[in-house]
Amino acid sequence: MKRPSNMVEQRRQGAATGLGARIRRERTVRRLSLAQIASVTGLTKSLLSQVERGVAEPSLGSLRKVSLALGLPLSSLFAEPPRLGAVLRRSDRKEIRWPALGISYDLLSSDDRKAIQMVLVRLAVRGKSCEKPTAGHGAGEECAVVLSGAVEVVVGSARHLLGEGDSITLDCAVPHQYVNAGTTPATLVAAMSPSAF
Repeated sequence: MKRPSNMVEQRRQGAATGLGARIRRERTVRRLSLAQIASVTGLTKSLLSQVERGVAEPSLGSLRKVSLALGLPLSSLFAEPPRLGAVLRRSDRKEIRWPALGISYDLLSSDDRKAIQMVLVRLAVRGKSCEKPTAGHGAGEECAVVLSGAVEVVVGSARHLLGEGDSITLDCAVPHQYVNAGTTPATLVAAMSPSAF
């Protein structure tokens, strides 16, 4: 059994790495001082400092004031930050198939990543990404590298034949299409920003 002082210290350390740490991180990212937050919220600098260090637990009303001062929804103070180094095991990948087009996508990025997405693309013989060149998922960029086979990439009115190890970067707003140009299945990896799936 742990001594009460150790339990209190563990609780404080937990708070310092949770809610208080999030508040401090959001405040410092915005380059706001404790005095500025205190002025806007009507809370004391001392209380705000104690909350950030995990020494004091703020009331819901105080948290609302702090979230408004930071320009954040209250719920964001309780949200867990994205995992660092999110691992997605091969067995946990989501697969999207379009048999009529002869294409399948394995989503290589975890669901909590929205700024960029990686996909493993498999094109059957005569497979294609879409019936005709189509603009992608709005403003953004896409980069792909061919792992095996031959792929023709149509971008606007240009046609590019890519072999193993070749890559292409394109503007997603420009109509584009991937077509298997070989006699064997083709595989490529593509990165899209922002996420398309």
